[in-house]
Amino acid sequence: MQLPSTFELSRVGSPVSLTVVLNHFKRRTLCAQIEALLAQTAVPSHIWLVLFGSPIVHKLEQVARSYNDLRTTISVVESDLNLKYYGRMQVAVRAPTDFVLIIDDDMIPGAKFVEQMVRTAHTREYERALLGSIGWILPRPGADGRFGSYSACQVDHHLVEHLGRVARAAERRLSEPQVEHVQ
Repeated sequence: MQLPSTFELSRVGSPVSLTVVLNHFKRRTLCAQIEALLAQTAVPSHIWLVLFGSPIVHKLEQVARSYNDLRTTISVVESDLNLKYYGRMQVAVRAPTDFVLIIDDDMIPGAKFVEQMVRTAHTREYERALLGSIGWILPRPGADGRFGSYSACQVDHHLVEHLGRVARAAERRLSEPQVEHVQ
């Protein structure tokens, strides 16, 4: 990488302050993912396995608990409800590390993936970026602490009106008294 970075890897295989949130449902890629993460040139200090509504939660939990690496803490977060992407984002907010990497169950990181992400995050150009296969450079927050829009978007007013009609119709149906038929 040609951009100047303040990140220095002390030695290959050393841990970095990074929590990886592994989101799993039914795919059987967990072993390959954990092994790839533990073989990184920069090893994440925490791996959190997120299991929301998974039908194979016990199998995945058993796999995660079978790994024992002193550089990495592996934890399991589970719920019977499928909290989708909201859940993994809420879990990520609780990470005690400098960086968080969220990986779905269909991605296995290459050997230098973590190192390159952390190295990139330590550059002036990308210090406030969301990095991944598709990334955005976030603008600086305004005086009120809020972020402005990072992209211009076209609003489809017809779609907005349609969604409003659908929502109002649903509210009317929910407010109607429910009739119970007894035979």
